[in-house]
Amino acid sequence: MKDLIKVANELQKVMDFEEGGPPVDGTEKELNKWVEEAVDEIDYEIDKFTDDTTRILIDMQLWRGPALDEDEDEDDPEVEVVEEVEEVEDNLVDQIKAAGQMKDLKIICKDLDEFKPIRGYLTKYKTVKELREAMLEMLEDEKEDKPKVVAKVIKTVEEKKSVEKKVQAVKSGEKKRTKKVVVEEMIAKKGGATIEEIAQAITDEGIDLDHTKNLVVSKLWLNKMGYDTKKASIEKNPKFKTK
Repeated sequence: MKDLIKVANELQKVMDFEEGGPPVDGTEKELNKWVEEAVDEIDYEIDKFTDDTTRILIDMQLWRGPALDEDEDEDDPEVEVVEEVEEVEDNLVDQIKAAGQMKDLKIICKDLDEFKPIRGYLTKYKTVKELREAMLEMLEDEKEDKPKVVAKVIKTVEEKKSVEKKVQAVKSGEKKRTKKVVVEEMIAKKGGATIEEIAQAITDEGIDLDHTKNLVVSKLWLNKMGYDTKKASIEKNPKFKTK
């Protein structure tokens, strides 16, 4: 219970949930449920936790982020580092296309971080086709933002560094027209832009004609970029600008 309370408090501190903190005075079952729900909202690119918390989440089989590299010595050129860098097989697309019922698609949405932006809006999708199209679109957006590296085995530190340079080269390539790109461009404009203006730009470009969904996704991308998207903050200063 002591470890559970420690993890819950750090989740709250790092992720700053707006409504309600962890039920540290409640039962172990209640606290465990809160932790499980909080872990579903982790953005592994932004949210950083202590090694102790990470180990506890690993033991609880809740951690889906990178493994702890405790035994690797990257400063020693003689150390053999065996690591496989693989291009992810897109079996997920096939799973989504093969899903014949809403419940199957919803399970995928709740299990994978790629679909966090629409988890709270699953009830708005009335047919399997509508939800499937939304999921495939989000998957495509995520894929366009991630670098791909051809599968190979890295046996030395120097080889590892070489592959990392290739990854950075891909990252610095030309940006495709995704919702994330539109958000970045809008906040880089002189004077910045409101969430409404960003969502309208996405709609006007035809990337997604669902303006309501574009409002939600724009806010989520801003949050991922480190902006305060709480209601009070937006009311005080509705314009978002590149930092």
